[in-house]
Amino acid sequence: MATNKTLEAANFWQIERAKFEEKHPDQRVMLNRIEEQLHNNIMAAVIILNDFSYAIREVERKAKTDKE
Repeated sequence: MATNKTLEAANFWQIERAKFEEKHPDQRVMLNRIEEQLHNNIMAAVIILNDFSYAIREVERKAKTDKE
């Protein structure tokens, strides 16, 4: 059975975060900011990929229309 790499990475992040928080409890705010920025960057990448995908579909549709 194939493993879900996203779930695996999320689990790894949670484990590492817990270890870090245990060693540096005073850095929780900084860690939350990093996590929030990471989430924002991921969402921005998803939006860009969706826009790119849409653009490709539109170019292919236009090329098909021009052929006919």
